[in-house]
Amino acid sequence: MQTKSIDALRLWWRDINFTKAQRRALAVVGILAVGLSGFLILKPHKAEAITPVVTSIVAPPMLVI
Repeated sequence: MQTKSIDALRLWWRDINFTKAQRRALAVVGILAVGLSGFLILKPHKAEAITPVVTSIVAPPMLVI
């Protein structure tokens, strides 16, 4: 299954009507997009997590008449 998709991708890459320079530029843009996305998703976060201060709401006493 995986080889079929790889072969389909290779055929698509050969069949697109771009010049060699345009194909190279398209490949570079694709690699940069995937690399930047991976960096933004997988980068370590060194700052401490700030826990929010939870304010407690006290209900007024019930009046029984």
